[in-house]
Amino acid sequence: MLAIVGLLLGILPLVSGSAKCRCQPSDACWPSEQDWNALNDSIHGHLVRVRPIGHVCHEPFYNRTSCNERVRLQTDSNWRAAQPGALQSFNWENWPQRHESCTIEAKPNSTCEQGRIPWYSAVVHSVDEIQEAVRFAKKRNIRLVIKNTGHDSSGRSGAPYSLQILTNRLNNITFHNNFVASRAPSRVNAPTTTRVPAVTIGAGVMVGELYAAAASRGYIVVAGECTTVGVAGGYLQGGGVSTVLSPMYGLAADHVLELEVVTAQGDLIITNDYQHRDLFWALRGGGGGTYGIVTRATMRAFPDMPSVISTISFTATQADDIFWQTVTQVVELTRSLSVNGNSGQYIIGRLSNSHWFVNWTMFVLNETDSKSVDGKVAPFLSLLNWFGIHYQYRSTEYPKVSTFLAIPKQADIGGVGYLQSSKVVSESFMGSIGGASRLVASLSELSLDPGALVTVNVLGGQVNVNTSGVCTSVHPNWRSSALLVVLMQSFPPTSQAQAAAHEKLTQINTPVLTLIDPGSAGVYFNEADPEQGHFQAAFWGRHYERLRRIKDQWDMDGVFMVRNGVGSEDWDVESLCRRNATVWSSTSNCRADALPS
Repeated sequence: MLAIVGLLLGILPLVSGSAKCRCQPSDACWPSEQDWNALNDSIHGHLVRVRPIGHVCHEPFYNRTSCNERVRLQTDSNWRAAQPGALQSFNWENWPQRHESCTIEAKPNSTCEQGRIPWYSAVVHSVDEIQEAVRFAKKRNIRLVIKNTGHDSSGRSGAPYSLQILTNRLNNITFHNNFVASRAPSRVNAPTTTRVPAVTIGAGVMVGELYAAAASRGYIVVAGECTTVGVAGGYLQGGGVSTVLSPMYGLAADHVLELEVVTAQGDLIITNDYQHRDLFWALRGGGGGTYGIVTRATMRAFPDMPSVISTISFTATQADDIFWQTVTQVVELTRSLSVNGNSGQYIIGRLSNSHWFVNWTMFVLNETDSKSVDGKVAPFLSLLNWFGIHYQYRSTEYPKVSTFLAIPKQADIGGVGYLQSSKVVSESFMGSIGGASRLVASLSELSLDPGALVTVNVLGGQVNVNTSGVCTSVHPNWRSSALLVVLMQSFPPTSQAQAAAHEKLTQINTPVLTLIDPGSAGVYFNEADPEQGHFQAAFWGRHYERLRRIKDQWDMDGVFMVRNGVGSEDWDVESLCRRNATVWSSTSNCRADALPS
């Protein structure tokens, strides 16, 4: 009888001003073993009782062979993507507030605890299995998390006492020569978002898989640079920056033609410019894990093209005036070459020996002659020579830029502890007198420990042009942008190091980033400080009010909730218990009737 009463209390509507928590293992409303077995049967035996990947290195589960295998695999990002008990960053597997962790290389007699790793995972192989898992979580009032590949610098793919839906196995890829969205007009003069080359991907398709499949058909698709990121998950739904292709084509969210979604009710729907347009708008920039589970995404594909990719790298023993003057020239060089869709990136960081480094890359698209690029770079190389800076310069001709996109990058290393913070910098700031110098002055104020780096990606171009005919829910300031600045701080697997990194990021470095271009707001949802203040304004600006209405319309019970996501202000940091709602008021000028039709 007590179990029945507990279950009923767990699903009662929220009383204003009171707390309502999701069911936890110590509660009477927590599903019984029989209940979990029933869920397992309904999803064809694909339910897993999850333990942290390090549990085989600890008693009572210790197994020397299995532990050695985990030690070998722990930095394999592809392996981590497929494991229910792993995230890409080990710090989000821990639960510092409860002092819970399960380190792979700790002593066997040390404690292994669950941390933020879900208790169960539905390792789904079909959409109907997702629907069953969502209905179960909603009915049983269980914290639900969605893991695509586990790449998230705010830990949104994990949560304590949760049921995980792992979409990694949904990896179908289908190309269309002339895609027509569901319910699209059949007339010849239909919008340009129909009858175009496109690709439909399952929720688990990773960037590298998509690039390879597209290249084999002569296409490229706007996606990221880390090959193990799931495209249709948080990457796409958070806006989707492409280091190489965004200035040429825009954000990845700009090229979404259609989405298949499982809603909080467990229903399967299609969203596009012709049906459920409010949800379609929210899912293109409003943040992943918030409105529903995207099971398939259809994106526009573009013809492959040649490219010349040039790189410069150099180091310095200290960040003195000459170092920062040189960095200013790097900024100016990048800006001068970032025309006609070309893109650039420069990374400033510190090595393990505390020396500083700069890595610069320029992507000159639709170019076949490296000598033309060499001539434009030559004055900067002369400056390096004059300063006595030793450098490495290379310029490579790629008949197809897809060849470069498919190359695994350093970011594909998994199992690293890291935190991020970011800032979108406006074109008006960079175009002002002394804009480059002011940017570098701010970068010089960042507190970078060995292993930390700041990456600056070129935006502008088509990102700013995609304002008419494309209405997405990213912060409006993306449409007047010049740069995306992203700071990443890595740290060793100790609780002390993790706490120190959090404090430095939130107390020192995020405020420095915020003061770059103080007259313009904008933070990248996918690469943000987990403690981002005023996140509603930082991520979405005037779009937030509309996003919140859509969230309440499609998921009034908060089945889908992520850290600093839309509606998360009503919940504690792990979205386990509700708290008093925070009133948010804003004005959006992107109405439903202003969407493309």
